[in-house]
Amino acid sequence: MTQINEIVSIQDTTLWNKLNNFSEESAKTLARDLIAICKDVSSYMKLVIKDFPEYTLHDEVHLLKVTEIMALLLGETLDKLNFIEIGLLILSAFFHDTGMVITKERSDELESDSEYKIYRDTWLNNYQNYYEFKDIINDSKTSVIERINANNMILELDCEIRLNYIRKHHGKYSEKYIEKEYSNDKRLEIFNVNLKEYITLLCKSHTEPLDKIAVRNIYKLDDVIGSLKVNIQFIAIILRLSDILDFDRDRTPDILYKSIHFTNNVSITEWEKHRSVLGRIIDKKQIKFIKGSDFQLSKNYLLDLMKLSTHVSVHDAMKSASEVVKMGENPKVGGLIY
Repeated sequence: MTQINEIVSIQDTTLWNKLNNFSEESAKTLARDLIAICKDVSSYMKLVIKDFPEYTLHDEVHLLKVTEIMALLLGETLDKLNFIEIGLLILSAFFHDTGMVITKERSDELESDSEYKIYRDTWLNNYQNYYEFKDIINDSKTSVIERINANNMILELDCEIRLNYIRKHHGKYSEKYIEKEYSNDKRLEIFNVNLKEYITLLCKSHTEPLDKIAVRNIYKLDDVIGSLKVNIQFIAIILRLSDILDFDRDRTPDILYKSIHFTNNVSITEWEKHRSVLGRIIDKKQIKFIKGSDFQLSKNYLLDLMKLSTHVSVHDAMKSASEVVKMGENPKVGGLIY
């Protein structure tokens, strides 16, 4: 199995190679078509950072890692899956976050979304400052500067409400994206059945409560496509777990960490948690994350640290540190060591 950090395209993943090795022509055709489909979705996902600049990355690297983590979780069970199930695993890994792209059309749709209106009203009722800012704007005695500041706060709060709603419900927006862009895509047809219906269901499962995934007449254990049985519930669970387990420093690169002006405490916490992970082990015996603190307290790390202090000058340490961490005029020793 390829090391996760060595994967740069869908053809490098264990699932794609397994799919491509099936003897059926339908499987090989799907494998070929997935190359272009995954490339298109990866390009689309580059737009996420425009509206979610403080979020951990939801780019091609994330999609590829989710795909490979699926194979790690499956282990020997992968050999028991048919080619349609493997294809759906790949497609769900690539499409599950497409709902986080906020197009103008999607932004306009929110204004007529009854669920969003309820969410927004509930949020505003718990944040009375919003109405205080409104009063400031409408007060004839308010200065121009005060009115501008109040208006900026309202815009920030409106944006925060919208982004939080999209984040929590992006599964249904992934469904809408797939419906719009891939309803008539012949590449998704297997045995005259369009896989689009299954992909949208799997994307929705990604943000739904776990008890909904347990509803067997929706997430079926033995759906049939052609002559092959497909376990949709199992695929939904693997997608959910794999997405959660893509948890490491690659989703929080140093260059972005230095450039982002964080305003959301939740984002800061998420970035710090990701950046604390040095590695992970996923096999049939264990799922283990290696945190920086675990590694740094080991005997080997402390010995290496002592060697480092005898070979690296302060000048060189400051030069290297400035490339990966925020450095002030009087930097901390910890930053230099890092």
